[in-house]
Amino acid sequence: PWSSGCQMVALNFQTDDSPMTLNDGRFRANGGCGYVHKPPSVFPPGKELKPRGKMTLRIKVLSGSCLPKPYGESVGEVMDPYVIVREHDVENRDSMRRSRGKQIKQTDSSDSGHDDMPETVECKTKHVSDNGFCPQWNDSEYFTFSVNSDVAMISFAVMDRSRGFIDELMCKTAIPVSCLRQGFRTVQFYDHCGSQHGAFSFARILVDVDIKYG
Repeated sequence: PWSSGCQMVALNFQTDDSPMTLNDGRFRANGGCGYVHKPPSVFPPGKELKPRGKMTLRIKVLSGSCLPKPYGESVGEVMDPYVIVREHDVENRDSMRRSRGKQIKQTDSSDSGHDDMPETVECKTKHVSDNGFCPQWNDSEYFTFSVNSDVAMISFAVMDRSRGFIDELMCKTAIPVSCLRQGFRTVQFYDHCGSQHGAFSFARILVDVDIKYG
């Protein structure tokens, strides 16, 4: 909703879900002071500022370090981690109808009357067996996203692969695309309270980011 230009959004702070993760990531920018500048792409018509436009974003997950166990537990089985990378963007409905070659999950009905629709694209790495301390995804490929650089966000979720059971979330975070920088970067993770205490103090993954405009 922030990416659509909303000024006030209702959130369920009792639930550690995707909207809360995106909200925390959005307002962690600008030094975490509690507000961020409205991007040019959601300004009213007639303003002089122009958005930077479409960006081709390529992300490759390389390795991890000190990944916490699910729920921040200190004991348990050795983990088999893999990483889910999601693009969260807002796309014009007409453009979405013309989209090809991407898995698009619409989170709003097509007859809502809004010109902009939420778009989520998901990619994930293979799992690394029995290594949550320093996993390496040597055979990982680049994940390519076409995003609106002013409003899109990228979320990272590290999951523990479970044989025969539901995979468990180890840690997650979200980053505005406008805050991403070219090159090798570390991604920090936070607990459900948005802090880095305990098992989350040193949780990181190393990624390679490639950015192209146009």
